[in-house]
Amino acid sequence: MCSRYTFLADEQPVMLSTSWEPLDLTHGTPVMFPEEGPHAGAGVVARMRAIGQHIESVQVVVTARPVLRSEAEPLGEALGSVVMVIQRTYRTAERAVDGRHRGAHGPVRGGVRPAGGMTPAHRPRADG
Repeated sequence: MCSRYTFLADEQPVMLSTSWEPLDLTHGTPVMFPEEGPHAGAGVVARMRAIGQHIESVQVVVTARPVLRSEAEPLGEALGSVVMVIQRTYRTAERAVDGRHRGAHGPVRGGVRPAGGMTPAHRPRADG
């Protein structure tokens, strides 16, 4: 399952996020759609626990890079702007159960991005 989100701060897009969860694990369960059902909006750990999966580790990699063409327009940024990228992978003992790419964390101006106040603007879309 692939879910895409656009996060807003002060009604402006500041972050794009894509999440992947293995459909062979979530298909037909109450957590198949992250923003629907009895576990809507719950975190990955709680949602996976609800279907008997125990998260044992989380890997986070933070980098910066030039904004991609596909990110520049939704974020209102010029090509060449530098954005922060956060890649996070949740794992059980057997496999990765959620991969998140929070690409384009808005421009890095002065090395600081204000925290808080961000809300998802769009519900996830199932891409298979």
